[in-house]
Amino acid sequence: MSKPTILLVPGAFAKPSCYDKLTPLLTSEGYQTVAAPLLSVDPTDAASCSSTADAEHIKTQHLIPLIEDQGKDVIVFAHSYGALCAGIAVDGLARSVRHDTGRKGGVLGLIYLAGTMVPENKYIMELLGESWPPFFKIDHPRLGCAVIDPVIETLYEDADPTDHAALEASMTPHAYATFRTKSSKPGASAIAYRNRRVFIRTAHDKCQPPQAQDMYMNLSGVEWKVEDLDASHGAFWTRPEDVARIITKYASEW
Repeated sequence: MSKPTILLVPGAFAKPSCYDKLTPLLTSEGYQTVAAPLLSVDPTDAASCSSTADAEHIKTQHLIPLIEDQGKDVIVFAHSYGALCAGIAVDGLARSVRHDTGRKGGVLGLIYLAGTMVPENKYIMELLGESWPPFFKIDHPRLGCAVIDPVIETLYEDADPTDHAALEASMTPHAYATFRTKSSKPGASAIAYRNRRVFIRTAHDKCQPPQAQDMYMNLSGVEWKVEDLDASHGAFWTRPEDVARIITKYASEW
C-alpha cells in the first residue's frame, strides 16, 4: 500500500523553504511531500490578500490536483496561521466521505504545529483584542505588509546559532489584512476528521504561547490529540526530527 502524500503549508511570514530541514526526513521515510505557498506571503498587492484567498489557493491549486486528478491520499501539515487556511481548505475532501461515494483519494487527517484556529465569522485580531503583538513591524518594508522583529527571540529561540543569520534573512513580508479576514466555516471541524486531528503544542513559543495555542484548540470546538514539544514556534526548523516523528507516527496509523 502506498504511503500518503504530505501537504506542507507554511505559516505567515514564511515561504515553503522553511521546511527544508523537515522535508528530507519525510522523504527518507518514503513520503512524497508537496509545499503549498501562501498568496499573502511577499504579495504584490497586499490589500487584496485574505485568509479566504489563501485557503482557496491551497484547495484549488494543491489539494484538488492531488486528490481529484491523482487520486492521492493526503495528510495536511500546517504551521501557525497556515492552519487557519488549511482548515478551511479541507472542507469536503475527507477520504472517508469520498470513499463512501466511490471516489479515490482524500484528506486522511490534519497535523497542526502551533496552529491558529478561528471560529466562523471571527478573525485573528478580534481574538487578540485588536492589538498588534509587540514583535510585529507594521507597514514594513512596505504599506500593507508586516514582518516579525526580533526574529530569533520570537520564532527560533532554540535554533543553532550557526543558523541565526539565515533564519533572519528568511523573514518574509506578510499581508496583515489576512489577520482581519473573517473566517469561513473550518472544514477541519467536520465529523469525518474525528480522531484525525493532531496539535503539536510548542512549550517555549514566544510568538504563540501555549496558553494561546490552548485557546485556539478550545475555540475550534472539536477534540485534538495533543503532542507536546519543548520547542520554539519554529520547531519545524529547530526540532525537525521530532516533528517528522510525529507526522510519520500518525501517517502510519491513518
